[in-house]
Amino acid sequence: MSHSTYHVSDLSSENQKQEGLIFHLSPDQSEVLLIVNPTELESPPSLLLLEQAFEKKGFPGYHLHTAILHELCSLDWKGLQQPFSRVIASRIQTDLIVHISDDQLKAWMTLLPATDAFPPSREELIARLKKEKVVYGLNEAVLQLAVEQGHLKKSLVAEGLPAQQGKSAWFEYLLETNLQRGPRERADGSVDYRDLNLVQNVDLDTPLMRKHPPETGQAGRKVTGEEISPEMGRDYHLIESVGSKISEQDKNLLVAARAGRPVRLSRSVKVDDMITLQEVGMESGNIQFKGSVSVMGSVRSGFQIKAGGDIIVHGSVEDAILDAGGSIEVRGSIFGRDQASLTAKGDIRANFIQNASVECFGDLHISEGLFHCEVRIMGNIFVGMDGGKGQINGGNIWGANSLRVKILGSMASSATRVSLGEDPYLRQKLKDIDHNLRHYKSELEQVIKSIIYIRTRAREKADELTGLEEKRGELLETVNTLSEQISNLHESLRLSRSQCETFVSEQLHAGVKLFFAEIPFIVKEDMGPSRLRLRDTSNGLDVVWAPYTAR
Repeated sequence: MSHSTYHVSDLSSENQKQEGLIFHLSPDQSEVLLIVNPTELESPPSLLLLEQAFEKKGFPGYHLHTAILHELCSLDWKGLQQPFSRVIASRIQTDLIVHISDDQLKAWMTLLPATDAFPPSREELIARLKKEKVVYGLNEAVLQLAVEQGHLKKSLVAEGLPAQQGKSAWFEYLLETNLQRGPRERADGSVDYRDLNLVQNVDLDTPLMRKHPPETGQAGRKVTGEEISPEMGRDYHLIESVGSKISEQDKNLLVAARAGRPVRLSRSVKVDDMITLQEVGMESGNIQFKGSVSVMGSVRSGFQIKAGGDIIVHGSVEDAILDAGGSIEVRGSIFGRDQASLTAKGDIRANFIQNASVECFGDLHISEGLFHCEVRIMGNIFVGMDGGKGQINGGNIWGANSLRVKILGSMASSATRVSLGEDPYLRQKLKDIDHNLRHYKSELEQVIKSIIYIRTRAREKADELTGLEEKRGELLETVNTLSEQISNLHESLRLSRSQCETFVSEQLHAGVKLFFAEIPFIVKEDMGPSRLRLRDTSNGLDVVWAPYTAR
């Protein structure tokens, strides 16, 4: 709004001339000034004259200060020669309420107009917000609405910029991950089933993994204008494992310390040796090996394979036990009776499994079927996704994340229970570790108190300090290790709950009982392709069904 100057015209019923009186708005339009030139007045102005002049000029939204007018009328005008001014009216202010969030990243404004208040200008609103220390991230649309309406319900008028955490350290696996599987053909056209190209090998000093250091994030800014310092991404160490070492030339590069089979870990790669057997049975006895085991034939009933690496069986597995520190792959089928068990720290792959206990910390991949099994999977479950029949029938299935299957249940309504989400095993493990952590912390405090006591009051026992210092170091390392384990378990529990979903691409049979983070969904009638997942609702978490369409 531009500044305006008003000259008084024919103002008064008293027939007083207008010369010598000028009405003028202040630069910020918050006040009305009366400029008086006494030499141009024929006689002192009266109160009535001044009030009528102000009213005639029209200043809506301004409050006239009658006390100032009385002061003017009572002046000794005979002695006045120089022009002077007085503020005779002030703009009526609307009530403006500002609320700033605790983190100072948001500010809300409420505008309550006073009676006869003049609608505020954008500049006035900005000035009043500035007095409340709100200067950054102003919402122009909200300001414009307030100007147009002259009032405003509580609205978000400013929003700061949160500081962005930088990218955490991450680890790049430098080896090929999509290798073709199958027997290798010799030059003469024959096939060597001892060399199936199932296991990736590396030579000495082969680069395995590279660490990319953490990066600095982006600075933020509060609505008050104050800068928020950026956060550095979380740092993690590149770790040497069995068969691998940190490069002497590059501290961020992990290389092979020997020739063998690489196994990818979260922040490391280990290099395993491997053995190959024709069959596990009477001739071989039970197998226990720190590396990987490849069985060209079958594993007979009553025998065990325990491997620190992977277990690969090209034939079938009878009522046997397979325990792998890596992954398990059975090209044939598993037919259990009383003790069949598959346990793996990595993935499990099989054509068909019946009457067996199956547990792995990775994903489960089944081609044809999973019948009457006790299953616990820390990753995802895929049944029939490679073109097989893909049916789950009977048993208890538990998975931390998602389940993808073609047919779930059967027409005979066999008891089939599927649970996805939070793992009770992890929850109990978390409690156990937390209990141990409290114990070691208490012991550490006692050791520290003993050290302080000897140093300050019992110097004659100084020879005990060395042993106490060593124990303190050991306890501190244990406490740090347990704390990191607890942090990792909390993250695993959170992720498992947020990712649990079930996809049934062909048929979901009646009688199947599904549980998502312990929230039940009982299938009462046969359904076609289905998708079930957890969703936050006003009443908390709930299971939501929807028809499934393959992408």
